[in-house]
Amino acid sequence: MSRSGLCLVFLVARCWAFDPYAQNGGEDLSPQPAKAVAIANGKAIPQTLFDESMRKVKVELDSSRYEIERDVLQNLIDQALIEQAAGAQNKTVSAFLSDLENLAIVKDAAVTAIYLTNRTKFDDKTEAQARQEITARLRKDQARQIYDAKLRELRATASIEVLLPRPSVTIPETALRNIKTSPSASVSIVEFSDFECPYCHNAQAIIDRLLAKYPGTIRLSFVQFPLVDVHEHAYDAARASECAASQGGFWEYHNQLWKAKTLSAVTFQQIAQDVLPDADQFKKCLDQNQTAAIVEGDLAVVRSLGISATPTFVVDGSVFRGVPAFEEINSFVAQELRHAETPAAILAAPGSRR
Repeated sequence: MSRSGLCLVFLVARCWAFDPYAQNGGEDLSPQPAKAVAIANGKAIPQTLFDESMRKVKVELDSSRYEIERDVLQNLIDQALIEQAAGAQNKTVSAFLSDLENLAIVKDAAVTAIYLTNRTKFDDKTEAQARQEITARLRKDQARQIYDAKLRELRATASIEVLLPRPSVTIPETALRNIKTSPSASVSIVEFSDFECPYCHNAQAIIDRLLAKYPGTIRLSFVQFPLVDVHEHAYDAARASECAASQGGFWEYHNQLWKAKTLSAVTFQQIAQDVLPDADQFKKCLDQNQTAAIVEGDLAVVRSLGISATPTFVVDGSVFRGVPAFEEINSFVAQELRHAETPAAILAAPGSRR
């Protein structure tokens, strides 16, 4: 099979040679060749190399699968809510939806305005046919808006607990240094972030909102993930924040970095003068590259976990990739807090979540 000058052979079955040891019930102790998943121009691509490469994108793959599963599950939840709402009115689902659709009212003035604005698009139709088509489209759009509004209303008043497991990772405690916590914190949020990433910047408002809603109950940790191939100053910003951490000022410095309009050596030093006890020591730390090993250590953790996007949040081991909707991550945190307060005997019962 040839494609773009390459000869690729994909192995879908393992070939077994005649084995005199097996025939006689003996054991062949000779080294076995590594299993291959492909052969390119005679060069084998071993399963182990493939598995290692896949591990690096595991979180991305698992997250993509989860998003599809979540959409399917949401549709099922919505169906259940509609069925319950219809039942509460002693109606069939069909009758309930028909009644919602009948709430759509199209005004003649709206039809006329659209017709006059787009008259040339209806050259092949009479005015009556055009108005009928416009009316049908407007009615369909309104019916969809009414249906969506009803679903939002039903979701807001329903008690829903999503038990679909999210993608998960196990983060070694040794990887967590920059921690904002309290003795009573019962939910862990680990943020993998880049100070020059606009999405990471947008996510801060959501995290701040969570911390304000659940004071003293969330342990927030920050892991450096500068995207050096994309953001020019991200790596230096990560080093600078770790220099601030060496003086116990990580979170103050972290907050000011997010507020900065631009990132540069001048910005880093100015923030240090504003929030750190020893700006000269900070400058020495940054100029001598004293924290590069710390940043590299974080990047090694990122690679080992298979995390590939910023921001990524890990809440009690469960992954939220990208900027999470507040409602989604808030619901998850609330659920985790409920489980944290549940007696151990109940959690240990068959069918319990943990």
